[in-house]
Amino acid sequence: MANKIGKRTETTGHVWDGIEELDNPLPKWWLYVWYACIVWSIGYYVLYPSIPWLTGYTKGMLNYTERTRVVEDIAENCAPCHGSGASGGPGYPNLADDDWLWGGKLEHIYLTLKHGIRWPQDEDSRVSDMPRFGEEELLTKEQISDVAEYVLSFTDKSSDAGAAGRGKALYTEQCVSCHGESGEGNPEVGAPRLNDAIWFYGDDKATVAAQIAGPKQGVMPAWQGRLDDTTLKMLTVYVHSLGGGQ
Repeated sequence: MANKIGKRTETTGHVWDGIEELDNPLPKWWLYVWYACIVWSIGYYVLYPSIPWLTGYTKGMLNYTERTRVVEDIAENCAPCHGSGASGGPGYPNLADDDWLWGGKLEHIYLTLKHGIRWPQDEDSRVSDMPRFGEEELLTKEQISDVAEYVLSFTDKSSDAGAAGRGKALYTEQCVSCHGESGEGNPEVGAPRLNDAIWFYGDDKATVAAQIAGPKQGVMPAWQGRLDDTTLKMLTVYVHSLGGGQ
């Protein structure tokens, strides 16, 4: 085959319906880009995790993992409240158990991290405000004491059956709508379980009564804007993987 100026152009020998496939050399710029990609991929393979095996993967000289990055974010942003092992503390939830105020599925954790809890700068922040039964004079001091006794009976910590009996009627009237008849809680409104061994501020009667009279309302920042969405999702998976994810 000859081109317009009479030079012979090599072909691959493939012909289809009278059309021949030319054997022109590849453009140099394309070849240079291809060579650069090969060099870059070799460097990436040497430095970063890249090839999966049946029982693991190549670690790379930098030993970099996204999990390490998330752990660093946890240490910088979350550990001051939730602890280095995510075990929490008085007033700060334990992230490694299976007790969740707002649900322990990935989507629940993500929304909590993204919008925070009672965070005034985020209109979609999680909010659950428990009435201040003492400060607002919804219950008398004696009634609060009875309700506290009944709440303690869920975990066999009550020492006054008479007070617990009186508190049951008050609990049914004032608390069931959020905490449930048997103290099972309600993640949809952020109401904690009362029938397990996990307590935010303590399980003695004085602490429980004080929380009924004038509840402490915890606050967690909304992390959107502080962390990008990819980091938020990685953090969600990390928290879920700590052992308590549902």
